[in-house]
Amino acid sequence: MMILGSTIASQALTEYKMFVNAALNIGVTPVEIKEVLYQSVPYVGIAKVIDFIYSTNEILTERGIELP
Repeated sequence: MMILGSTIASQALTEYKMFVNAALNIGVTPVEIKEVLYQSVPYVGIAKVIDFIYSTNEILTERGIELP
């Protein structure tokens, strides 16, 4: 989850997507992933997080996971 936060802060969207899939594979819940996103907003701003929110929703939808 720390890596997810650091990729958001670094604006590394491609790597973030890879790590979201990896996190889901090892048991990080969709709610925990969303919480990392929400907690990132005060630190980097919504303008830098919005693309990550959309990408997360795409990944969860592709995997058949109901959006939290």
